[in-house]
Amino acid sequence: MIISILEARSYKNPTNFAHAKNIMQSIYLNDLKTLYNQCEFKYDPDACSMNKVVYNGCKAHSKTHDDLVWGRVVSGTEYGKNLECMSENICKSMSGSLYHGARCCRKTSSRYQVMESDMFNIAPFISKRALENSRRTELPESVKGDIARIYLYMNSTYKLGFSKKRLQRYNIWHNQDSVSESECYRYKKIYKIQGRENPLMRSSCVRLETSLSKSSAL
Repeated sequence: MIISILEARSYKNPTNFAHAKNIMQSIYLNDLKTLYNQCEFKYDPDACSMNKVVYNGCKAHSKTHDDLVWGRVVSGTEYGKNLECMSENICKSMSGSLYHGARCCRKTSSRYQVMESDMFNIAPFISKRALENSRRTELPESVKGDIARIYLYMNSTYKLGFSKKRLQRYNIWHNQDSVSESECYRYKKIYKIQGRENPLMRSSCVRLETSLSKSSAL
């Protein structure tokens, strides 16, 4: 019932992270696995919040019932590093004190708001620690490609200025761990809502669909 209701909705392009997160909850109903640990989960029908989940024998997580963490793979500090609002005290609180950072950027920068709500950069994790681990160099082989493609997309779309060495590493991961059907499903859903192209995913999914079509014809 939950799945049928959510899939029946038509969504507008999100304008903030909370909105984007809610849409991603419905998109992930097709493949209920966290990104970094690949833990299977299902939504708890007895909970009032869609964030409440039940983990299905996940060895990486000690609890069976817990809150799912929806986070940005590329952090706000990284994609907002070149914005004035991130480093300069251009915002003023109600008490009169000046401040900067993510809170300031959400109030003053439309560019930051777009980057923060980009659904290609949002995924579920079993914990905040797992989210932080996904931003490190040492990753499970099974998710290197997934995470690399997110970083490559964000760098290309928002001109983040990643180093040549870093881009080479992500491209290696992308080639070693190719896209899955679940990734392509999410790509199509997100593209339909956001209207923002992801060329790497588009070409990768075309190759996958061609390969699957040839295999089924044999």
